[in-house]
Amino acid sequence: MKLIFDCGSTKCTIVHTSTKNEYIDHTTVEGFNPVLHTSIESATYNHFYSLLSGRFFDINTIVYCGAGCINKNTNSQVQKGLLKIFPESKVDIYSDLEFLGHILEINERSIIGILGTGSNSGLWDKNRIVKNNISGGYLLGDEGSAYVLGKKLLINYLRGNLNSTSSHFIENKINLNQNQIIQEIYSTSFPNRLIASYAALFPHIDDPMKDEILNDSFGEYIEKRILPLSDGVSIIHLFGSVAYFNLQYLKPLLEKVNLQIGLISRGPLDLFINK
Repeated sequence: MKLIFDCGSTKCTIVHTSTKNEYIDHTTVEGFNPVLHTSIESATYNHFYSLLSGRFFDINTIVYCGAGCINKNTNSQVQKGLLKIFPESKVDIYSDLEFLGHILEINERSIIGILGTGSNSGLWDKNRIVKNNISGGYLLGDEGSAYVLGKKLLINYLRGNLNSTSSHFIENKINLNQNQIIQEIYSTSFPNRLIASYAALFPHIDDPMKDEILNDSFGEYIEKRILPLSDGVSIIHLFGSVAYFNLQYLKPLLEKVNLQIGLISRGPLDLFINK
């Protein structure tokens, strides 16, 4: 039996399959990002033990794709943490971009982009990522991500730049005054996740500022994270909830730079499950 993990900072989808990749079931649990922890091996074990122990049996293969799995040392520590839970299993760790290319069997030379809580992008060629335009995380980059969208929405709300209808909607939805919002952000352990959650308010907002924020944010993502990879490439595959729910903004911006969208999905395992 096999477990396939698509693990972001906010949520982690786990697909349970047979050894022949025949779908059995899937579950969603709280996300995990190893770079947010000092002891990665222990944090991996502690996070997943309570969520997975006793739920799956006879697991001989684990394929793990995770936010933050960006170098051999981090991947090795995540691998060791999972092996403590499933000691008889073979554990393969991929970066999110490599995982997408492999599990979805992408054959053509193309760009793979991710727009979720964070953002990522890479050039896929000859069965591997040959060039990665590094994100830098939410403190240094993550252009176009839910974190950036949520941050820009909050800034404009707190500074009174939204119309009254949108401001009242956000006020009622959040149910916190301005000081309480700021206090909550600065007191939480994972401010990026909290701020990213506010991006979910965009579909319910009717305000000129909405189009400005989304077009500027996705334009910045394309300019800084996609175009440096795009020489001779005509196809981009997009994944993540931000990409999936904002196709009407992304598609015309990408077409302006001669890029066509290939695969698009909230997550790679959505396509895997529905094959």
